[in-house]
Amino acid sequence: MKKENKAVAVKPDRVKIEKLLMILLPCAALLISYYILAPQLKLLYAHMQQENYAASAPAVADDALTPVEDSEAAAEFAPIEDVSRFPDVLDMSEMDAGEIKDNTPHASQPAVPEIIYTQDHQSPNPLQIFDSMGRTMYTYSFKTGSTGCLLYRGSGEESDVIPVDENGDGVLDYGLRYIPNKPSAEGMSPMTEGYYESVTLFNEDNSPVDEYDISAIPLTRPEGSNVGWKTENGKTYYYGQNGLPVTGLKSIDGKLYYFNRNGERASQIGVDVSCFNGTVNYASVKSQGIDFVIVRVGGRGWESGLMYEDSMAMDHIRSAKAAGLKVGAYFYSTAVNIAEAVQEASLVLEQLDGMELEMPVFIDMEYSGSFPRGRADALNSAQRVEIIGAFCKTMENCGYEAGIYSGESLLSSSVDHSSIEQYCIWLANYTENNAMPTYPHSYDIWQFTDRGVVEGMGGNVDINVIF
Repeated sequence: MKKENKAVAVKPDRVKIEKLLMILLPCAALLISYYILAPQLKLLYAHMQQENYAASAPAVADDALTPVEDSEAAAEFAPIEDVSRFPDVLDMSEMDAGEIKDNTPHASQPAVPEIIYTQDHQSPNPLQIFDSMGRTMYTYSFKTGSTGCLLYRGSGEESDVIPVDENGDGVLDYGLRYIPNKPSAEGMSPMTEGYYESVTLFNEDNSPVDEYDISAIPLTRPEGSNVGWKTENGKTYYYGQNGLPVTGLKSIDGKLYYFNRNGERASQIGVDVSCFNGTVNYASVKSQGIDFVIVRVGGRGWESGLMYEDSMAMDHIRSAKAAGLKVGAYFYSTAVNIAEAVQEASLVLEQLDGMELEMPVFIDMEYSGSFPRGRADALNSAQRVEIIGAFCKTMENCGYEAGIYSGESLLSSSVDHSSIEQYCIWLANYTENNAMPTYPHSYDIWQFTDRGVVEGMGGNVDINVIF
């Protein structure tokens, strides 16, 4: 039998859907491409603008750098007043994350302050001694019965609690009570072997509980003995209960202090912040004895050279000043010539808008996170000195104290110290065991950790000291 060929009918709804998909799919592809490529295209456009701006070097350089011969024939630099002539300056959130220094800590150990409390005494000796939590320290004496257990207070009867000196240092730590057998759970046989149960013998303030015959006598020391604050040869120390100067980061009576390996106290302690630190409670920071804050106001990309502003900079500066802290600022630089250094200084000045600062404005010069691909990684010492000088002289010309921030490695190997010693030098070096940096030249501020803990500031905190 001959088979009859029949055409397959296509439902109208299916045809409509296929036509609709043919229209929508290209549109969706274009939309997705836009959202993926638009940020990159914006960065590329801004980058091209900056390259074009830099390419017009004669006009920019002549306008940006205004040498003025002084009595010592030294060139001074004036800022670019019309910052609007710069290509678009990005907010840091618009920068490629691979172009900027993030908040990843590099110190090997966190810097958590040891808490110490002292007694504010007015009376003559003896002076009472407190532990690290501010509680009275005691010596304890107690009585035991024939089986070696503590006696009950008042009745004199023997208890079932054995006194324990855990460390063998003659100090009563806790008690032990022997339980012959453990109560059985439902459906289980009772244990035949007993066990010991720990018994607390002291209240939260270190005083003994009333139940047992334990006497407590507060620990004291003669007034004038070698515990507490002491000044010797113009240097300040704090002597601990062991009679030795304390070292490292300490919180003494709620205030933060730093002591070097020899026990010498830093004269000032401060923090530096950026938008990575988020909102900071500067009143709390100030109450802990922090003296100063250095705020990042912006930077330049490692490879692209795009400049960006830290959107929280002015909020940090105003809030810190309102809390009574001394304030400085810094700019993360990847300038490769004098003209770019003056651009960076001009951007800082535009943001500060004449605001008075108590600390210097620093050019932050570091090896990039993409070393050796960073645009400024290969600069030689002479180039770095020129860039530092251009930035700092521009700031000084506008009434600000200026300085250079960098790590010990770069400063030691890539910058001639004698050419920058006239500026404030802020040295980053994360040593161990409270050792001072081995940098062979003088410096003014030492950033000793980027893993500090300060109440009122979230996450890791950069902590700096001045001796």
